[in-house]
Amino acid sequence: MRVRIFETKLNDWESFLRLVMITGLAVALLTGCRGSAGISDLPTPTPGAPQIVLQWFRTGGIAGFCDEMTITSDGLARIGNCKNPALEEAGPRPLQAEPWSQLQSWLDTVGSYSEALSDGDVPDAMTVTIIYNGTGVGVAQEVDKEAMQGFAARLYTDMLQLAEAGCAVTAIADSDVYQRPDWDAQVLGSLETGGMVAPEAQTADGWLGFDPDAEQSGSTGLFRLRWLAPNAQVTRELGCEVLPLVPPISAETCYLIAQAELPVQSGPSDRSATLATLPAGGFVAFTGERDGDWLQVDLADSSLPQSGTGWVRSDVSVLDGPCAETTPG
Repeated sequence: MRVRIFETKLNDWESFLRLVMITGLAVALLTGCRGSAGISDLPTPTPGAPQIVLQWFRTGGIAGFCDEMTITSDGLARIGNCKNPALEEAGPRPLQAEPWSQLQSWLDTVGSYSEALSDGDVPDAMTVTIIYNGTGVGVAQEVDKEAMQGFAARLYTDMLQLAEAGCAVTAIADSDVYQRPDWDAQVLGSLETGGMVAPEAQTADGWLGFDPDAEQSGSTGLFRLRWLAPNAQVTRELGCEVLPLVPPISAETCYLIAQAELPVQSGPSDRSATLATLPAGGFVAFTGERDGDWLQVDLADSSLPQSGTGWVRSDVSVLDGPCAETTPG
């Protein structure tokens, strides 16, 4: 028998977080509702910074569950499992049209609530927690809560299966392969009819990035990938619909790629305030300005969700792209 540990109507997301911290409940999120939409049906991002609209956690049980899912207001979902760190490291994945539409209908009509259901005080008890941040004025009824629990469980399962299945595309006509996900980027060759690649990432406007499995001097992370355009004539497997979403990379920008963790300082000095830290493989646009061994960068064009300019040391980074005009000599 499931026991409801807590149930309350909350007015804002900070209240949710306080409640979760107090209860100390562990995380797990499950899924549902596989849609039939493709990359062209990605949800349209909402203005402003995305907000968390749904979290779902599942822990314990005989199987030792440790699943989690977080969905934000821009239609992206991040799934995780303590036994498979690669799931979370892959980054957020877009929801398909059907589940995104279903969730939006709740958000517009049903107000916020959270609850945890447990098997009770028994060995290997399982706890399922849902934290929902809706904007509707309606009070969540039992039928709504049961529907959301089922929705989250099915959605997690579907996204997990698609993520594990991976993505494969096959060319049904010769398709250009670009150096970057940008129409102005250099065309490096063609994926010939019948050729197949396994994309690892996608952009919000439909570019598919795959590793060419070839030697590339100095290129790491996203800059190793080669890109198929949104109009490429290829067939897509189901796993392509939940590929990790990555930031755009302009063909006309010189980027700095961190070779190790790289602090971004407010000025060209180690004594300046640290604005952010680029992880190994992270990137940021180089403005062309230098001060000795320091390079000025534009955080608004980077792998970090920040804006403004900063400074980084050049000794633990490499430059990639059209950098001739920004590199002395």
